[in-house]
Amino acid sequence: FNHIGDKITTLPSNAFDLWQRVIDKERLLQVLATQFDMRHQPIRISITLPEEEGLYKQGELLDFSIAPGDTREGLNALTLFNLAGDGELQYLYPLPKKDPLVIHQFPYLLQPSPKVSPPFGGDDLVAVLCRKPATGLHKLLARSHKKSKLPTPEQILSQLRSNTCQVGQYAFFSSE
Repeated sequence: FNHIGDKITTLPSNAFDLWQRVIDKERLLQVLATQFDMRHQPIRISITLPEEEGLYKQGELLDFSIAPGDTREGLNALTLFNLAGDGELQYLYPLPKKDPLVIHQFPYLLQPSPKVSPPFGGDDLVAVLCRKPATGLHKLLARSHKKSKLPTPEQILSQLRSNTCQVGQYAFFSSE
């Protein structure tokens, strides 16, 4: 069913496991797009697009920068992850004992740039900027990444409730 209740397709019972992560991904993206304080300026995510109609090929670098809509809002604690086309969670930033929890200069360029890797399809890069480091969210995402299981929207929101945050999303396509 789509967001207004129209039936789009019927899946055989043996396809449920294959599609569940994709369904969970879309639910998570919808919640992240609607659950934050819209008084904050949107996050700016700029990606240098490849010349081939915006399609990223395996091994290409994802060159992008991230910035808060308004630096005066004090949203400078970054969390970054990608949701691959099949719903796989790829935790990108901050990596434990490697990356700073607070960014002091924007736009921020993630170094080294991540490379496009399987699974391919419709990817969604998600950036979360908060006033305080979201260490609980970092742990949740790292655990979920290792278990190959997407956290529920409620699990993510519960890690951000005591913080002031804004979320930005950027959709792109990848292939072999």
